[in-house]
Amino acid sequence: MLALFLDLIIKDILDNPQHLEAYTQEMADDEDRLLDGVEIEIDRLERLEDLAIGKQAQSALSTSRMVGTEIFTAEIQRLAAMDADC
Repeated sequence: MLALFLDLIIKDILDNPQHLEAYTQEMADDEDRLLDGVEIEIDRLERLEDLAIGKQAQSALSTSRMVGTEIFTAEIQRLAAMDADC
C-alpha cells in the first residue's frame, strides 16, 4: 500500500515538476512559522540553566570549608608520590 502511494507521488512529481516547487516552498513557509520563536526559547532556557548552575555554585561555596595551605600542599605531594609509584 505504501509503495503504491509513493509511486503515485513520484509519478505526479515527474509529470508536474512545477507542483513540487510550490509544495516545497509551502513546506518551508510552514517550517518558518513553526520554528518562529524557538531560538528565543532556547536562549531563555540557557539563561535559566546558567542561573541554576550559579546558584548551585554559590550553595557549594557557602557550605565548603577552606583547608590550610600546609594540608593542601601535603595532600598534593602525597598524590604526586602515589602517581610516581605507578
